[in-house]
Amino acid sequence: MFGIAPYRKLNLYVVDDVPFYARLVQVNLEKNGYKNIKLFPNGEEVVAILKKENPDCIVLDHILSNDGLNGNDVLTYANINNPYTYVIILSGQEDVEVAASMMKQGAYDYIIKNDMAFFNLKNTLTRLEDSINDKERSILRDKKIKLLFLLLIISLWVIAAALIF
Repeated sequence: MFGIAPYRKLNLYVVDDVPFYARLVQVNLEKNGYKNIKLFPNGEEVVAILKKENPDCIVLDHILSNDGLNGNDVLTYANINNPYTYVIILSGQEDVEVAASMMKQGAYDYIIKNDMAFFNLKNTLTRLEDSINDKERSILRDKKIKLLFLLLIISLWVIAAALIF
């Protein structure tokens, strides 16, 4: 409880209906030190897992080719049911209105699949990771302060009791 909060890498889900691209994302994430990565080929499979698990972040394709859930559906589900899971859209859609809509729906970032996609994803994940780790360190610091305050109160009660009796 009194140690420094460890800096941890994010638990990531990658949802893309193109297996080659999903694997390419995974390889690039692993090169950047991420180890806990799960791949999903469609929205239905990731939503089924989100009912039981809470990853730190979902890297999500906007358009999933099957007739089931698309990126909007998964983002909406995650925002409602997994509020501490961040969603980064990684899409071939270059339409500014689509990007703005996804951001309004609660996406942490919208990254276009182009030659800068993995560089942008790395920067976004680093920013997100720093934010999450800062929050966790802040929570740990607050717990330490509360514990020290409680110990101070108990010490004062003990001293007061000793002086009275």
